[in-house]
Amino acid sequence: MSLCVVFCTADIPAFILNAFLRRTVEHLKREYSFCANEKAENCALILTSSEIANVKPSVPPMKTFQSPFLGKTVEEVGDWFILNITNKRRLPKPCMPYCYIVLDQQSVKDGTCVFASIQGGQLQHLRCDFYVAYDNGMQCTEKQSIDEGVIGQFMRSGVIMTRERLKLALDGGLYIEGGEVKEDPDFVDTLNGQS
Repeated sequence: MSLCVVFCTADIPAFILNAFLRRTVEHLKREYSFCANEKAENCALILTSSEIANVKPSVPPMKTFQSPFLGKTVEEVGDWFILNITNKRRLPKPCMPYCYIVLDQQSVKDGTCVFASIQGGQLQHLRCDFYVAYDNGMQCTEKQSIDEGVIGQFMRSGVIMTRERLKLALDGGLYIEGGEVKEDPDFVDTLNGQS
């Protein structure tokens, strides 16, 4: 698997870093049989240094560190990403060249992060929970651009993509209640931009 680069733009406590890594792997193992033996260090690369030569694998348990990207915006880390990852690709393991993840102050509060894509030369991003961030990277790298399909629906709606909402969206807003298949009209309206 390719690594997805992760930037920390705020002081992120170790327990949040480790929760991010754990939830990423939990989701992959649950959703994809080929990920049954996946490890965090093969999925996410949390940048603890802005010097590529000093970057170490993100092996849990991670310790708190001083991020070189404190206070940076999604756009600013995007510029660094393009210059140092997309254009140079100097890391020892292949990275997703057109998408990255940002852990910010909101990540500490609610367990969400920003998934960003620079496909087509345009920065686009959406907030999602820790479970689905890497999965979004896989989808954008292998199947579709960020503005297509379900990812695009979430991005345009402004709704935070959680694994529960993602499942509902992939099922067309359908759920089972009392053995009966039902459609969640509020969810469908939200994704269609009618909220």
